[in-house]
Amino acid sequence: ISGHRMTLTLGRSAAPRSVRVGVLSGPKDTSDKTFANLDSFLEWFRRKGVDVIVVNGDVGYAPSELEETMTRLAKSEFVVIVSAGNADANVPFNRAARDVSAKHPNLINGNLVRLVDVGPISLLVLPGYHDPMFVSPGDGCQYYREDLDDHAKLAQQAKGKPVLVAHGPPRGGSEAALDFAFDAGNVGDTALNRFMEEQEVHVGVFGHILEAGGR
Repeated sequence: ISGHRMTLTLGRSAAPRSVRVGVLSGPKDTSDKTFANLDSFLEWFRRKGVDVIVVNGDVGYAPSELEETMTRLAKSEFVVIVSAGNADANVPFNRAARDVSAKHPNLINGNLVRLVDVGPISLLVLPGYHDPMFVSPGDGCQYYREDLDDHAKLAQQAKGKPVLVAHGPPRGGSEAALDFAFDAGNVGDTALNRFMEEQEVHVGVFGHILEAGGR
């Protein structure tokens, strides 16, 4: 790790032609059922040969939940990149990530490390959410258009094919899109569409909209 940038070398190959990314979006709480689901997915990731895991927001509502969930993820021994969503408070999130990564260096705070070169791809991590109506009040994580200008610079620095990792999706145009909410229609961020088009980012990992059903 050098500042905002990280290079991840995969032990299976010096120059891998592919990479497998496991996605865990919005665990939110530390209930027994949630942790059972996390453990089930982590075991599935092992069987599938996943190289790195991204947890793109809504990691926990309470400070204690953030640290507990991050610890659970870190103990998997995967490289885990966590970033804040609309429900995560910034200071508790960063404090929990700092404390957990001190014991488990495989846990990476994506609020701080924004560009991860791994094999043939480069992960462009964008924490937070665009709509202040749904951002946790007081200390929530919101990104602005200016942040996407900075992200454009990251995309230009990327060594591999850029992959945008954000909590919320870009704007879709149908009920089949990842941003379709049953009571509000397509609610994605048009700024992400513009960013992906201008920077030629053809692949993304998004969460937030539960109706997308894990697609």
